[in-house]
Amino acid sequence: MWFRILGPLELIGVTGPVSLTAARQSIVLSTLLLESSRIVSVERLIDTVWPDKPPTTARGQIQICVSSLRSTLAMHGIDATIHTKQPGYQIEVDPTKLDLLMFERAVAAGRKAASGGRLTDAAQSFAEALSLWHGEPFAGIPSPILQAAAASLLERRIAAIEEYIDLRMRLHQHQETVGELVDLVERYPLRERLRAQLMLALFRCDRRADALEVYRDGRRILIDDLGLEPGEQLRLMEKGILSDDPDLRIGTGIGGGPRSGPVQVPRMLPIAQSDMTGHAGLIEAMRERLLSDASATGVPMVAISGRGGVGKTSLATHVAHALSDAFPDGQLYANMHGVNAEPAAPADVIGRFLRAMGVLAINLPEQLDERAEMFRTCVADRRILVVLDNCSDENQVRPILPATAGCAVILTSRHRLSGLSGAYPVEVDVLGLDHALELLGKMLGRDRIHAEESAAISLVRFCGGLPLALRVAGARLVARPHWAVSDLVDRLSDERRRLSELAHGGLDVRANLALSYRALSPPAQRLFRLLSQASSADFGGWICAPLMDCDPMTAGDLLDELVEARLVEVEHGRGSRARFRLHDLVRAYAREQLEAGETEAERLATARRLVGAWLFLAERAHRAEYGGDHTVIHGEAPRWRLAESVLDKVIADSLAWYDTERLGLLAAVRLAAEMGLDDACWDLALASVTLFENRRYFGDWRTTHELALEVTARSGNRRGRAAMLSSLGSLALFEQRHDDARPLLTEATQLFGDIGEDHGYALALRMLAFLDRITGKADAAMRGFEDALGRLRDAGDHVAEAHVMSNIAQLHLEAGDREAAAHDLKLALAAAERANARRVHAQVLCRLGDLHLTLSELNEAERAFQDALDLVLVLQDRVGEAHAKHGLASVALRRGRHAEAEAMLSAAAALAAQLNEDFIEARISLTIAEFHQDRGQREQALRAAFRAQELFLGLHADTWYERAVALVRTIEQAALEAVPPLAGTGRDALSNGAGQTRADLVDPPAAASGEHLAGQATART
Repeated sequence: MWFRILGPLELIGVTGPVSLTAARQSIVLSTLLLESSRIVSVERLIDTVWPDKPPTTARGQIQICVSSLRSTLAMHGIDATIHTKQPGYQIEVDPTKLDLLMFERAVAAGRKAASGGRLTDAAQSFAEALSLWHGEPFAGIPSPILQAAAASLLERRIAAIEEYIDLRMRLHQHQETVGELVDLVERYPLRERLRAQLMLALFRCDRRADALEVYRDGRRILIDDLGLEPGEQLRLMEKGILSDDPDLRIGTGIGGGPRSGPVQVPRMLPIAQSDMTGHAGLIEAMRERLLSDASATGVPMVAISGRGGVGKTSLATHVAHALSDAFPDGQLYANMHGVNAEPAAPADVIGRFLRAMGVLAINLPEQLDERAEMFRTCVADRRILVVLDNCSDENQVRPILPATAGCAVILTSRHRLSGLSGAYPVEVDVLGLDHALELLGKMLGRDRIHAEESAAISLVRFCGGLPLALRVAGARLVARPHWAVSDLVDRLSDERRRLSELAHGGLDVRANLALSYRALSPPAQRLFRLLSQASSADFGGWICAPLMDCDPMTAGDLLDELVEARLVEVEHGRGSRARFRLHDLVRAYAREQLEAGETEAERLATARRLVGAWLFLAERAHRAEYGGDHTVIHGEAPRWRLAESVLDKVIADSLAWYDTERLGLLAAVRLAAEMGLDDACWDLALASVTLFENRRYFGDWRTTHELALEVTARSGNRRGRAAMLSSLGSLALFEQRHDDARPLLTEATQLFGDIGEDHGYALALRMLAFLDRITGKADAAMRGFEDALGRLRDAGDHVAEAHVMSNIAQLHLEAGDREAAAHDLKLALAAAERANARRVHAQVLCRLGDLHLTLSELNEAERAFQDALDLVLVLQDRVGEAHAKHGLASVALRRGRHAEAEAMLSAAAALAAQLNEDFIEARISLTIAEFHQDRGQREQALRAAFRAQELFLGLHADTWYERAVALVRTIEQAALEAVPPLAGTGRDALSNGAGQTRADLVDPPAAASGEHLAGQATART
C-alpha cells in the first residue's frame, strides 16, 4: 500500500513511511487521492488549502506544491503519476495501492456476493474492507473541506459496518456481535439501524429485557436530543420482541432480504378497462419493447406521457394485464401520486413491494438506498413487471427500478421522463373521432350512438376527444337512460358550465386538471390563467411576455413549466416557430381560474398589454411591407414593445408572420372589443388589413372592422369610426360592391373633415376618386386624386402618393395622353423609392411595363418587367412574381418568341392557381388564349378564353368579363370563317368587337383595389 487515507494520511515508499514537510502538501495530496483518476481543478485546490482568503500567489504556490509532490513520489519509488490536465491536476494510482479504492472494491464484492446468496464470502469481503481503516481520516489536517470529506468517509464506514453486522446476523453469529454492537451503539446513539440490530441480537440470545431496555434508552435519547419518536424499524422491532414474534428468531436479519419459506408472487395490478379503445399502434410497440429482453442485459422500460385524463393509466394497466403471462413471478403496481401535494415517497413504495414479495416489515431497512438495494436483490433472476403510475419525475422513479434483465417497467407521467436512460417514450394523445365514438358506443350501445350520430359527434367535440371527459359523459348518459345524447350536448354547449357537467361517480375533469394546476409555481399558475385571454386556437410563445409583463426569457421559462405539466401542448414547430395550444377543456378551466384569481382591473390591464403587443407587431409588419406608416393612420392606444431579439425571430418575414398569426389577430381584435378598448380595437383592425388584402381574407376584414365599428360607435370615437368606414369602403371596392362603397367612403371623408384629420381624409378621398375612375367619371376622379395628392404629400405618405400617381397615369392613358401617363408613372416610381416600399415599387414597374408594351416599346417593357421580377423574387412575393412573369410572357409573345412565352405563361399560371389568385389567373388565361390564337391553335385558345371568362364572371369583373366574351367570339368567328389568325391578335390591338384595344388591358377595374397589378395591399384609409 502506497497511500492510506482511511485514517491519518500515510505515504509509504519502498523503504517505509514518508513524511511530508509542508501542511499544504498533505492537503493537496489528500484532495487528489480523494478524487483518484479524476481531474481536480486548481481553484478547488486553492479553496481547500486557503478556505478564507487565498494569497495572490496561490496558483503559483499550488504549482510548486505539486512539483514537490512529484519529486517526493519519485524519490521514494512510489509509482504514481500526477498529471497536469486542464483545469487542474489528476493523480493516477494503482487501485491496489490506495486504501480507499480497496475499501470500495471490497464493499462492492461483498454486496455482489450477498445478492447471490454467498453470505460467508460477503461477510469476508466486508471484514476485509473494514480492516483497512486505521483512524479518523485526515486527522490533524486543518482544512474544512477535507474535514467535510472525512465526515462523508466515516458515514460510508458505519454503513458498511451495519451491512457487515447484518450479514453476520444472517449467518447466526448473534452472540459474537453483541459486544461489538454495544460499543457501536454507545459511540453512535442516534443510528437506529445499529440499535435495532443490537435489540435483535439480544433477543436471539434470550435477553428480551436487555433488548427492550436498549429500545427505551434509544427512545429517550431521540426525544431529548431531537424531539423525535423512534422510526418504524425500531417500533416494529419493539413490537416483535414484546409479542415474542417467532419470525424474529427464524428471520434472516435486518435488511437481509426475504425470510425463508415459499416466495410470494405479487399480483398488484388494478382492474383493466374493459372498453379500451384506440392506440393499437402504441400497444403493439409497447409489447414489442417490453418483451425484447431475451438477449438483453438491461431492463426494458416504457415511459408513457400525456396530459391529465388522456388515458395513460388505462393504457398501462391494459398492456400490463396483457403481458402478465410473460412475467410469471409477479406484477407490482404503485400509484406514485406525482401531481398530488405529497407524492409517494420511493422508500414507502419499495417497502410495499418488498412486503408484497414476502419480506417482513421488521426486516425492512430504514434508509432509501438500503431498501433499493434489497429490492434489486429480491427481483434479481425473477421475471417481474413493475408499473409505476402517475410519476412526478425521474428522481422519484430511479430508486424503484430493477437492475437485472428479466424484469420490465411501465411508467406513466404527465411529464416526459426524458432523463431516464433507455426508457422508450410513448406519447398518448386524445382520441380521434372514430375511436371516441367507438368508446361511447361500448358504454352506451352502438344503437344509441347511431340513432343520434350528429349529437354524438358534437359530444366528442365538446369533450375534445379526452378519454376521461368521454367516460364521464358516457357514465352520465348510462345513469340517465331517459336522456337523449343531445340533452347532454345542450348542457355542454355552455362553456361556463361545461366542466361542472363533466363530473360523475368519482370521475371529475375539473379535479383532474386541478391536480396539474396546483403543482405549478405561482407565476406559472398566473400565466396559465392569463393564457385564456388569448383565445385563438394556437399561439406563439412570444405572447407570454406581454401577458406577464416580464422579459422574454422569464416568460419562456414559465411557458416551459406549463408544457412540462402538459397543460399547454406544443402544436408544431421548434424555437421561434413553435406553436402552442390549450385543449378546449383546459382552456375552460383556465378561464375559471382567471375569473377566480384575477380582478376585473387586472384582466383589463392584461388585455391592454396583450393587444398593445399585437399592435406593436402589426405596425412593424406593415412598415416592413410599406417602408413606413404609409396608407394607414393610427390611434393612441398604448403599445407593448417587444424586445428586438424577439422581433428578429418572430417577424423576420412579415407576410409569413401575418399568415401564421391570422387567427391570433382576429382574437386580439375581438378581445379589444370585449374589453371596450376602442382605440386599440380599430387601430389593430386597420393595421391587419395588410394581411387581409394580401391573402384575400375578406371575411376576416369584414369581421374585425364591424367589431371595431360597433365599439367606436359606443364610445363616440369619431376618428376610429371614420377609419373603419373608410376601410370598409375599400373592402367593398375589393369585392366589386360599388353601390356599397360610395356611402361608406363619403361618410368617412365627412367625418375626417369634421375632426380635421387630413391624412385620413386624403386616404378616403383617393378611394372615392378611384371609384369615380372605374365607374367612368373621369373628371371627378381627376379632381379627387389631385385633392388627395397634395394632402398625402403633406402627410409624407409616399406609398399612397405612388398609388394616386399611378391612377392619374391611368386617367391620362385612357384620355390618350401616353406621354403624361409615362411622366406620372415615373413620379409614382420616385415616390415608391422614397418610401423604400419595394413591393409598391415592383407594382408600379409592372404598370410601367404594361404602358411600354402598349406603346410597342418592347425593350423598355421587358426591362421594367424584369426589374419587377428581380424585386419580387428577393421579397418572396409570389403573387408579384406571377404578374411580372405574365408581363415578360406578353413581351416574348410580341417578339414572336413563342417557346419562351409558353414557358413563362405556364409558370405564371401555375403560380396563380397555386396561390388561389383568381384575377391574375384570369388575365394569364386571357393571354394564353391570345397565344394559342396567334399560333392558329383555336381549340386550345377557346379553352383558355372560356377559363378566363369563367373566372372574371366569378369575380364580378364585368369589364374584363366582356373582354373575355369578345375574345371567345373572335376565336369562334375565325374558326367559322376558317381564315388565318387575326394579324393583330396578341400583338398591337386585339380588336374585340367593342372598340377596345390592348391599351384597355393595362388597368383592370376589378383587380382587388384596382391600385396595382402585383396583388399587394393598397386600398387603405
